[in-house]
Amino acid sequence: MWNTHDLIKEKLKNQYLENHYESGIDYPVIKEYLYKSIFYNKDLTIEQQKTMAMCYMLRNSKIEICKDEFFFDKFEYHNTEYCNDPSEIRSLMPVFVWELMHKTRLDISSKMGEIDKKAEQAQAYITVMDFGHIAPDWQFLMQKGIPGVIERLEFYKNKYSTDKEKQIHYQCGIDVYNAICDFMLRAADLAQAKGGKKMLFVAENLRQLTKTPPKTLAQGMQLTLIFYTVLKDLESTGIRSLGGLDNLYYPLYKDDLESGRFTESQLRELTRDFLWKISAMNIPQNVPCYIGGRADDGKDKTNSFTKILLEEYRSLKIISPKIHVLYHENIDKEVLKLILEMIRDGTNSLVFCNVDIITKALEKTGADKCDAKKIIIYGCYEPGVEGLEIPCAGAATFNIAKAVELALFNGVDVKTGIQLGVETGEDFNSFDKFFDAVKLQLKSLVGGCIDFITECEKHYKNICPTPILSATFSPSVEKGIGLFEGGAKYNNTSIIGAGIATAVDSVFAVKKVVFEQGLCTFKQLKKCLLENWKGYESLHNIVKNKIDKFGNNIKDVDDVAIEISKCFKRAINNRENGRGGVFRCGMFSITTKNAMGATMIATPDGREDGEPLSKNFGATVGQDKNGVTALMQSQLKIDATELAGGTVADILLHTSSVKGEDGLIAFRALLETYMKHGGFATHFNVLNKEILLNAQREPEKYKNLQVRLCGWNVYFVDLSKREQDEFVIQASVGE
Repeated sequence: MWNTHDLIKEKLKNQYLENHYESGIDYPVIKEYLYKSIFYNKDLTIEQQKTMAMCYMLRNSKIEICKDEFFFDKFEYHNTEYCNDPSEIRSLMPVFVWELMHKTRLDISSKMGEIDKKAEQAQAYITVMDFGHIAPDWQFLMQKGIPGVIERLEFYKNKYSTDKEKQIHYQCGIDVYNAICDFMLRAADLAQAKGGKKMLFVAENLRQLTKTPPKTLAQGMQLTLIFYTVLKDLESTGIRSLGGLDNLYYPLYKDDLESGRFTESQLRELTRDFLWKISAMNIPQNVPCYIGGRADDGKDKTNSFTKILLEEYRSLKIISPKIHVLYHENIDKEVLKLILEMIRDGTNSLVFCNVDIITKALEKTGADKCDAKKIIIYGCYEPGVEGLEIPCAGAATFNIAKAVELALFNGVDVKTGIQLGVETGEDFNSFDKFFDAVKLQLKSLVGGCIDFITECEKHYKNICPTPILSATFSPSVEKGIGLFEGGAKYNNTSIIGAGIATAVDSVFAVKKVVFEQGLCTFKQLKKCLLENWKGYESLHNIVKNKIDKFGNNIKDVDDVAIEISKCFKRAINNRENGRGGVFRCGMFSITTKNAMGATMIATPDGREDGEPLSKNFGATVGQDKNGVTALMQSQLKIDATELAGGTVADILLHTSSVKGEDGLIAFRALLETYMKHGGFATHFNVLNKEILLNAQREPEKYKNLQVRLCGWNVYFVDLSKREQDEFVIQASVGE
């Protein structure tokens, strides 16, 4: 019997084997033409080069259509697991962008003393040129469609007929949208040639979308997939939200149903196929979307299609798309119950995001009160103003724990020997002086990170112009400039802090064992860390198991967490960036906890050399020993309205704690209490140790077992042994 895990892989295999080589020009010919005729043509702007290249690929690259699906979304997609030729037509534009990025970074690094290179070597922070945490204005696209985009561009092109730069920008948008229409018509012709009722249905929808906005649910879903494809595979602006699918599709669903055009059963089948299509993309960190939210009048925005979307998602047992639930106190209770049941039964792709807290956070970083209510969640937990903001939410991940190491060793990163931080001294005669050194190292590192990102952002418009994406944003079209040169209304940048619990626990351990209990001197502690606790096992046991840790609602520890988070937030929030916006901070770790931990020596909290840092905004794995409510109380002491870059509480519940109706009531009460008292976002894993151990022993029997890993969902059996063991440890604490 097939399980979902294997069905996805089989679906991918069948799609890769069904390439349609007659549908376009061979890859090497396209590549040669682009590099010889377009890329690096000095007579053209970068935006013109990119537009011409995208138009050529849209009109000439090979495409694929699977005869068993209701939707089209692919260029020819070779995969080395199933095909002999590993080259991909869709890699050309990202390579072009990456070449420009690499050259720009090298130039900036050389001018700034290679500060970014040194920081990356030490894993103090990781910066990227972030063109990926974006989404088009989905509302505009669903209401106006591709014809509406072209019509608006032509209007403004005529309005600014004497402005040469704007003329070029508008014409690039018009050209590429006409090419998208040709791309869809080519696909329609291919579908019709294949024949059959389903293929004729696909062909009709594709042709209609070149003429009008979507009129049916199927057309709305098809438009979503087209834009996901062209933005990700061609423009290199990876979509990190499909928008509010329940509200985007509800009018189309309702009209389909009321007109008798489709039955509810048929619409459910379309919804299943759409969800399958997204799941089969096999995006490592999942494809995000959101549901719910609050209308301007305060009413809940969930609807009958919200339930259909959730029910069909539940039936498929898939891990993508991941679903952000815009939570507020008036959320429909039946919808909330359904979501909690799904999580309890193992569908972990749902994360609750607090509308009230996020709205306040967006206001604190400059959003108008009205705009701050237009929430969209990008990527994992990163909020923005939908249709008005380019947040660059993944511009940097910052190792907060590194500031502790630098304070211990006078600003030197021990493993690389780099003088990375400021010289704050080799020894301290009081805890306050040591803590001041930690905060000074933190501020200094943040300053270097901000300086580098700011300089990089000044070059964004010449690296990744976005004629497709920009044309969907009203502010960008009205200004006549691209989104990455300040075309959005809000052009902000996020720096995300990782390892907060490792940092807090380390600082508190120094306070206790050195300055209060006198178990060792400051110099002796440093020797313990350099020796990775070898020969100091007794002290190691004390700091690891007997010194209080963050996540247990202990005031003295939590006071340290409050102070470190304040320092981090003040160093970042509302400082000017390089695109006419401001910086904002968040706190979560994703996979960087592993990479950053690997480059750090042992830390005073008992962590050993090379071990991962603490995860997200939670306690160090296995150290939240006072229960889930104590963990939440510790987290709630830090003001989440100052974390507009996003944060999340990772909560693991034992299966027995949410069993039956009483368990579901307790589950809901826990969520509601956390959100009421200021929680930013939370996701849950409902697990027990026995099931996880069984899955490790007999993975073939547990291929559908899902876990929420940082900001996305995975099948447990696909994790490394070390990652699996982290969940086993957490589940053991829960027992």
